[in-house]
Amino acid sequence: MTGLTQTGVLVAGVGASGARVVRELAADPNDNAPYIFLDKNHGEMLVDLILSEDGRVAGAIVKRGGDQLEIICAPVVILATGGVGGLTTGGDWRESGDGHAIAHRAGLTLATPHIEAGEVRAHVPCDADTGATPIRGLFVQGHLAADAPAPEATARAAIRASRHGSPALGPYKMQAPIDAPLPAGFAAVKFERLRLIMQALMDGKMDAETARMALHRLKGEADEYARARVDAELFSFQNACEVALLIVRGVP
Repeated sequence: MTGLTQTGVLVAGVGASGARVVRELAADPNDNAPYIFLDKNHGEMLVDLILSEDGRVAGAIVKRGGDQLEIICAPVVILATGGVGGLTTGGDWRESGDGHAIAHRAGLTLATPHIEAGEVRAHVPCDADTGATPIRGLFVQGHLAADAPAPEATARAAIRASRHGSPALGPYKMQAPIDAPLPAGFAAVKFERLRLIMQALMDGKMDAETARMALHRLKGEADEYARARVDAELFSFQNACEVALLIVRGVP
């Protein structure tokens, strides 16, 4: 791990919940932990978790600027990445299910992703008091969490968990070097296509199997472009496709 950035708590946020957690992390200089806040509103985001060989949080692959990804070693990650409103018409790409997709890739089963009353819903199961998930060192906050832990309680639990130190990084795959630039507006156009598919499904104008096929095609395009580029909106689109497929899987 020589030369890699290390911290105690890594917070990935897009709204008020992440900011409240960070305020609590910084509140008491005598009882806190070093932390890094990745704010998607400023183009920063967590791309994927890195677990240890025994399945604990060991760090993450992140985008903090430029055209390179970075490894950050940390024993605790808090996902406060918002809901999945970006999957529907008029939604914001920043709320595209990043935390849902990351938690799912790490091995967690989302709490019944589904469509209800014209809205898409998906949450990560967690402890109602602290936001701790079944993966040691991984916490969730805000609209992402299946329950509603207080940000202050999550921050204090994260500080305690960080004192165990970072385990050794398990296997991880870094992004390939960048080649040709991303076509202008690529991710925005694809996001709109995804939203139209989800809206048609919710309106009964498209059946689930047709929606699944269309979403698989979109995700294939996202994966192909993302192999050699570092772009926050493109990474978000990949995550949105993954979560949309999980949601559609539960539609008869």
